[in-house]
Amino acid sequence: MPQSQKKVMGFESNKEYNEIMFLREITHTVNALNDMGDIVRLYSKNPETAAVRLANLLSEKDFEPV
Repeated sequence: MPQSQKKVMGFESNKEYNEIMFLREITHTVNALNDMGDIVRLYSKNPETAAVRLANLLSEKDFEPV
């Protein structure tokens, strides 16, 4: 992205822009891993509920194509 567009978007440097874009890209993955961890912890207490949550997680369609 040209420097002028980065300034308009509020970024002061290429480093800041790159850091924000990196965080934006990995947020979905981190959230999905946290959700899977919750499901694994829930499984020993309530396998049926864990199975439903896993099915819901796997059926999500709110990802952005790369």
